[in-house]
Amino acid sequence: MAGIAHKHGLPLGGIIVDAGKFDWAVSGKYPAIAAPNPSYHGVSFVNAAGPAAFVTYIRAILLRDTGASIFTITGN
Repeated sequence: MAGIAHKHGLPLGGIIVDAGKFDWAVSGKYPAIAAPNPSYHGVSFVNAAGPAAFVTYIRAILLRDTGASIFTITGN
């Protein structure tokens, strides 16, 4: 059993493109970005980052929770 590799995970990679033209606060559909975030001391990403609110949210929240790199063996 020691020589068998069980691939239970799926590596994902890609890019995120954001023009910064969407108004996150007015839409009312994305409170995670527009409303105050308790994990960042009540900061609203829309108020703090303006047009870069989405990419700032991705960097601050999603990369914090999931990590920023693909496992080296799967990157071959």
